[in-house]
Amino acid sequence: MKRPHCLAALTLSALLWFGLLSTAWAQITLPKPLSVSETIQQWLNKGAPEEALKVAEKELSRFPNDPNLKFQRAVSLERLGQLDEAQRQYEVLTQEFPELPEPQNNLGVLLVRKNRLPEARACFELALRAEDRKSTRLNSSHTDIS
Repeated sequence: MKRPHCLAALTLSALLWFGLLSTAWAQITLPKPLSVSETIQQWLNKGAPEEALKVAEKELSRFPNDPNLKFQRAVSLERLGQLDEAQRQYEVLTQEFPELPEPQNNLGVLLVRKNRLPEARACFELALRAEDRKSTRLNSSHTDIS
């Protein structure tokens, strides 16, 4: 009578061991899923800004205030040659998130293309100041005052 219990215990042990092993194997061999931002960046890197724009716009419908998605949408528009719309998007970003240097920088680049050099210079200066503030915040968060 003890034999069925022993067989059941061995079977359960084997299933648990195999289950743990297969879970560990899956963690090792399966690639980590990309974040939305990484997916958009991959489309941009592959030269497919129309796909990047689709993903950005879909995600912006879910997260309308996400600055990274807004920025990637503007970059996609720029790469598609929709420079006026990209410029508008960068301008909105610089107003909503003045602490971010990237929209200021990209806006400056677009303004240089349009030969609006004084405005471009102002954007580059704001981008540098924003970058300095960003670096200062990062450095001060790691400073030990003791």
